Amino acid sequence: MTEKDKSVEKALNDLVICPRKWRFRNVFTLRRKYKKGNAVYGIMQNGNTSYLSFATLEPLDKMIGAGTYKMAFTKSQRFCTPLYKQWEGVPLLKNVPGREGIRIHIGNWPDDSKGCILIGSYFALNHNMIVNSSKAYEEFMNYIENIDYEECKLNIIDDYTF
Repeated sequence: MTEKDKSVEKALNDLVICPRKWRFRNVFTLRRKYKKGNAVYGIMQNGNTSYLSFATLEPLDKMIGAGTYKMAFTKSQRFCTPLYKQWEGVPLLKNVPGREGIRIHIGNWPDDSKGCILIGSYFALNHNMIVNSSKAYEEFMNYIENIDYEECKLNIIDDYTF
């Protein structure tokens, strides 16, 4: 076996044995796709794949700028229902220019957010909402719980279709 073959084999073994070394495991990308009414709709995916994919909704007049943000998981007075309490905290985006307290949380309508990112299973554009928010949030948090969430990042890209 050549040195190159050994190197490739070792890299593949590292991915299988220690999946945390997978480069994009802790990176989520939110692509903002649609503006409709007072909302912006996007698709948030894990890494560069569609393995873990969610619909997102942000209020148009309060959305944060595109960019890359580190995530922290902190307790919140506002999000203290039993659904939120089962995890260590609620995702908080760090170092958002000119803003504080920007989180990823449950909600279906633009009015459910004061600038935060709402997460759901799919869009209902004709009703100006996202659907199955609690289910999607639970899926997102169960995934986060099984990785090194202190290294999580959210990359927000403006990629509007219409």
